[in-house]
Amino acid sequence: MKCQNCGAPVSYEQLECPYCGTANPEAIAFQKEILEKMERNRLLGPFLRKQKTPELVLIKLLILCGILFVVNIGIILACVGIHQWSEKAKDKGPEPGTFAAKYQENFGKNKPFEEYFYGDVENTIEFMEDGSQYYYLHEVAVENMLSTGQTALEEYYEKERDEDGNEIFICTDEERASRLRNFQRAFYMGYLGLSEEDLGFMEKEEDETYVENGEERKAAATVIYKLLQEVENERAD
Repeated sequence: MKCQNCGAPVSYEQLECPYCGTANPEAIAFQKEILEKMERNRLLGPFLRKQKTPELVLIKLLILCGILFVVNIGIILACVGIHQWSEKAKDKGPEPGTFAAKYQENFGKNKPFEEYFYGDVENTIEFMEDGSQYYYLHEVAVENMLSTGQTALEEYYEKERDEDGNEIFICTDEERASRLRNFQRAFYMGYLGLSEEDLGFMEKEEDETYVENGEERKAAATVIYKLLQEVENERAD
């Protein structure tokens, strides 16, 4: 572009000729157009942003839903993993060679309190034989063993209601419950020497649980505890 007055070269950015000072109408018109566009954009800016708001909100909601989906998948996978780990832990079963393991080998998988009970039986026998389980020199520990045996029996019963609406307990596996009950009687009477009368805590009415016979269980624990004390005293002599 050339100056209309002196013919010197000028650009669109120069509003007047740098040589003679004559106004450059083309540069003035170009700059005016730029300023008008800038002003128009300034005025239209809020309106355009408002028009795009629903679209922006939708995009953000989609992103949020995606994040929540990934988090939920992670939680589900974690729960599945924990469940599988807990099932594997349950399936380990009792220690090999214990009474619980022998019972499981002969009669199938034990319920949890059965394993605890057979562990108590083994500890009691070890104490009787060589005194290695001093824990059983406490009457409370003996009563806990009897209570665990009763709770093991309870695992084979479910609470239901009869025709009159009264709560009763129905055996769900009479065969295994009978085996466990017979084992307990053999251990209490045959090994520890309890009488039939001492085993009153093992009896239960139709509408009560085994563990409700607390006083009779405590009396039997006292008899066993005295026996263990006698064994320990004889060993000390």
